[in-house]
Amino acid sequence: MGRPRKDDIMRRTTLLLTVLALVAGAALTRAQVDPSGRIYLYQEGNRVGEVFVEEGRVPLTTLDDRTEYREHWVLYPKYRYVGPNYLRGLVIKAEPSAMPYTDLADFQRRVPFGPKYKYIQITATEQLISLPPGATTGR
Repeated sequence: MGRPRKDDIMRRTTLLLTVLALVAGAALTRAQVDPSGRIYLYQEGNRVGEVFVEEGRVPLTTLDDRTEYREHWVLYPKYRYVGPNYLRGLVIKAEPSAMPYTDLADFQRRVPFGPKYKYIQITATEQLISLPPGATTGR
């Protein structure tokens, strides 16, 4: 298979950092997402993907308040990875829908998907009390 190319590594790293930033933002605004709608991704005004967040939080241990949840992303072929060659932003927008997804199986059955689409599953850990050990506050 060979070594990954530098631009592939950069693209994957950029996607990971973007996803982590979005997950952190979603954790803070999670309660504000209307379950009767859908979550869309936009770049330059064009819809380039959809996100489904599974309901429910799974406690990681009984000793702390960390929880885990999953997000499922479908990126359309026109999605562009943010990086040195494309610096425009990604907009995540919850919109009302006459036909919201009822659960993960419904999302996977009905979300647009075809050649050159990408499916991404993100498992996020949310911690409300403090930063992980060793992290700094930036102060």
